[in-house]
Amino acid sequence: MERRFPIVCFCLLLAHLFAVDVALAQQTDKQLIELNNEAMEAYNNLDVSKATSLLEKALSVAMENGVTGQLLVATYINLGVVYVGGQNNKQKGLDQFLRAFCLDPSVQLDPLIGTPDIQEVFLQAQQIAGSGGCSAAGIPQTAPPPTVPVVQPQQPMVQPMVQPTVQPVAPVQPVVQQPLPPAIPQIFHQPPSPQVSQAPLPIYAEIPPNTEIDRLYLHYSGLGMDTFKQVEMIPYQSGFAYQISCRDVWEPRVRYYLTAVDSNDRVLATAGTAQAPFEALVVTALQGPGPALPGAQPPGVCKDVECPPGLSGEECAKQPFLQIGDGCDTDRECQPGLICDEEICMIPGANADGLDIEGIEKPEKPGEFAKGFFQLGFAFGITSIYSGMIADAPPPENAPVFLDDGRFNPDLPWVPDANSFDNQEEPQRYPSDECAADDIVTGVIINEDGSRSIQYPSRWCARINSPGLVLLPALRVAVGYFVLPRLSVAGVFRFQFEAGAGTLANMLLGGRAEYIFYGGETARGLTISGFLGATAGQIQAKPPQNDTSQGIAPFIISGIGGAHIGANVRYRFHKNFGLVFSPEFDFQFPAILMNGDITIGAEAAFF
Repeated sequence: MERRFPIVCFCLLLAHLFAVDVALAQQTDKQLIELNNEAMEAYNNLDVSKATSLLEKALSVAMENGVTGQLLVATYINLGVVYVGGQNNKQKGLDQFLRAFCLDPSVQLDPLIGTPDIQEVFLQAQQIAGSGGCSAAGIPQTAPPPTVPVVQPQQPMVQPMVQPTVQPVAPVQPVVQQPLPPAIPQIFHQPPSPQVSQAPLPIYAEIPPNTEIDRLYLHYSGLGMDTFKQVEMIPYQSGFAYQISCRDVWEPRVRYYLTAVDSNDRVLATAGTAQAPFEALVVTALQGPGPALPGAQPPGVCKDVECPPGLSGEECAKQPFLQIGDGCDTDRECQPGLICDEEICMIPGANADGLDIEGIEKPEKPGEFAKGFFQLGFAFGITSIYSGMIADAPPPENAPVFLDDGRFNPDLPWVPDANSFDNQEEPQRYPSDECAADDIVTGVIINEDGSRSIQYPSRWCARINSPGLVLLPALRVAVGYFVLPRLSVAGVFRFQFEAGAGTLANMLLGGRAEYIFYGGETARGLTISGFLGATAGQIQAKPPQNDTSQGIAPFIISGIGGAHIGANVRYRFHKNFGLVFSPEFDFQFPAILMNGDITIGAEAAFF
C-alpha cells in the first residue's frame, strides 16, 4: 500500500499537468482569436497601426506557445492583408502570405477582402509556395490540424495607410519574384450600408488587374420598377463606381447585381444575379453617416431648398437633381455627390474619358429654359394672286399703253380700272372684276375747241393671266422674351428681297405674343408653341407675265395693315442655341393679300 502511494501521486500529478496544458492551450487559442478579432476591427476602422501591433503580438503569443495550426495561418493571412491593403507594402504582405501557404497549401482568401492588390500578392505567394518557395525560404511545411475559421475583416479597405511602428516577427528571406499567372476574372464588391430614402445610393466594386474584363455593368431595381435597369459603371480610383439616382431609392430596399464583360460583350464574371440579387436596405432615417464611395463623403438627400419669402414657386427655381450622364450647366443642378464636369453630371474624380455616355440613359435635362431669344431664318413664301389686285405703280411713260387704233394694249401687264375709257371713237369700259372702279372717270376728254385729249386711268391693276400661287422668298427676324414661363412677347421683322414701290414696300414690322403648349421646362430639347400678332408694312407679289411684256411688270400692293398666326417648333441643342421651324399665315388689309411663310432658321437664347 505504501509502494502504491507514490505511483498514484505521480499519476495524479501527470493528469494535473495535462489538464493545465489543455487549459493553457485553450487560453492561448482564445487569446489569439481575440487579438485577431480586435486587430481586424481596428483595420476596419482605419487604425492600421493598432491592427499591425495586435497581429504582431498574436504572432509572438503563437510562437511562445508553439501554436502551428490554423490560428497561426489566420494570423499570417490577416497580417498580410493589413500590410498590403492598409500600408500598401506588397513585400511584407508577400512574406506573410507565403508563411501561410507553407503551413497550409490549401488556404483560401475571402473574396470580400481580396482587393485587386491583395489578390495579386496572394496569387504570387501561392505560385512561389507551389514551386518550392517554402524550402528556399527555409520554412517547414506541416500538416494542418482540424480547420479553424480564418478571422476576416468586415469590409475591404483599399486606401494606402501609414507605416506600422512595430516590425513583423521573423520575416522570411527574400525570394526571387516570379511572373504572375493570369488573373481569374471576378468581381470584388461589398454591399453598401443602409441608405436613407430619396438619397443617392453609391455602389463600388473592383476587379483583378490583367484580366479580359472591359466593362462593368450595374443592374438595379427600386420600388415600382418591374425590370432591372442596366447602367455602365465608371472607372473610379482602383475600381468602378456608380451612384443610383435618388429618384430610384425608396423604402424598403434596392435590389441589384453586377456583370463584367469583355470587349465582345461576353459575360466573364458576376456578383449576384437577377434571381439572387444583392439588397441595399433603404430606411426613413439614419443613426449615422450613410454609405459613400472610397475617399468621398456620403451624399445628402435630394431635397428642394425652401423658397425665400416674397417669391412664388414659379419665380423660385427648383433644383433639378440631375443624375449621372445628364446634361448640366452648374454643380447645383446635379444630385448630391455629383459635379457638373464638362456639362455632364459625373462622380468627382471619376475617369469618364472614353466612357460611352450614350450607354447611360440621358433623359432631358431639367433646367431653366432661357427666356430671351433671337431668331433668324429664311422664309419660303407662298402668295395667292387673282384678278383685280392693285398694282404698286402706273405703267412707265414709255410703255405702249395704247395701240395704233387707240385701244388699250391687251398685252400690257397693267389693267386700267373699270371707269376708265380708251380713246376709240366709241370708248370701251373695262369689266370691274379685272380692276375695280375708283369713282374717278378717266379716258377721252373733249376740249372747248373740239379737240380731244387723253386722261390716263387714275388706278391700275396688275394683269393676272393665270390666278394661283406664286413663290415669294424673304428673311425673317424675331427678338423676344418670355415674360412668364410659357408666354413671350416679341418684335418681328420680315424683309422681302424683291419689291416694288410704296410705303414699307418690302418689309413688315410688328409684334406677336407666343404661348408654349409643349415643353419649355427644359434648357434643352423640343418645344412647340403658337403665336398671334399684328404688323405694318407690305407683302408684294409679282405675277408672271407673257413674253410680250418686254420685261416690265407691276408688283401687287397689300396692307398696309396686317395680322398673322403661326407656330414655333424649337429644338435647343444647348441652353443658348437651337434650331427653329415656323409655319405662319399672314393676312394683309385693307389691300387684301394672303400669304403663307415656312421659315427655317436658328435661335440664340440668353438670360
